Amino acid sequence: IVSFAGTFGYAQGLETVLSAAEVLRDRRNIVFVLAGDGVMRQPLEERIKALGLGNVRLVPTQEDADYVGLLHASDACLVTLDQRLRTPVVPGKLQMLMAAGRPVICSANPATGLRPLIERSNCGLFVNAGDADALATAIVHLHDDRPSAERMGLRGRSYAEAHYQKAA
Repeated sequence: IVSFAGTFGYAQGLETVLSAAEVLRDRRNIVFVLAGDGVMRQPLEERIKALGLGNVRLVPTQEDADYVGLLHASDACLVTLDQRLRTPVVPGKLQMLMAAGRPVICSANPATGLRPLIERSNCGLFVNAGDADALATAIVHLHDDRPSAERMGLRGRSYAEAHYQKAA
């Protein structure tokens, strides 16, 4: 299970996720779960239907307990941003994914500042935004090398414990 949970907006670059799902459509043991809502939900639904992507499930925004359950059920979690987004930004969801101990695949423009954090924490893999083939390759890598994926998740958890505090 490869999951994305959050806003389905213009900035998230979820079209690349669907393109990666299309590349991986014959790998029936890899399923994408996209949880959330937003202005891009309907276009995403339409594209999933048009492409016949049986490996993609759209689910509603999850309540806190269900969100945590989704993270723990995931083999890898996605942090994605549109390739046009170049401002130095780190989505707050990255810290949550790290705290959950799940390996992260980040698809973003290197100018966002996410790449150094992914590399410093060694919590997952970084691919350039818009590169569906690279995203698909990263997903297959984590799928095929479960021990490495597990270590990435544990390193992310350790990094989160050392660098982030839970809000009161």
